[in-house]
Amino acid sequence: MNDTAMRLEQLKQRFTEKQQKKYKIEVFIRLCKKLEELDPEGIQSMMDEALELLIQLSEDDHELKPSQYIKSFTKLQKEVRRQLGFTEEGQIRSEYVGIGIALGVALGTPFVAINPAFIGIGLPIGLALGAGIGDQKEKAAAAEGKVY
Repeated sequence: MNDTAMRLEQLKQRFTEKQQKKYKIEVFIRLCKKLEELDPEGIQSMMDEALELLIQLSEDDHELKPSQYIKSFTKLQKEVRRQLGFTEEGQIRSEYVGIGIALGVALGTPFVAINPAFIGIGLPIGLALGAGIGDQKEKAAAAEGKVY
């Protein structure tokens, strides 16, 4: 796995900063380093597949669509989360923010009966609750070593 991280570091130079963010190359490197001491079943082959697609994308005359690599990398992340419980930094927080927004809209709905101008009153409340809970969960997962 460390070999994969080294290859990614070298490959990273071929992409612009915008492409590096789009393809989540830094996240891929952190994931490889996190999995370095582990040897989970089936994950190495998925990592190799994603790396090969990224190598093809780095070539000037590639016919590969970026979405193919992104699908492969997303599939890898889901499998890592399913098997090992590892999540990308910020992922837990964003999930809870989404849940909080949905709850905030539900909380704000009764205020619309009073005055339609109050339609947005629950949104910031739900956003704050979701962000707070998500931040706590993220810190707990980081303390357990489950964040890459």
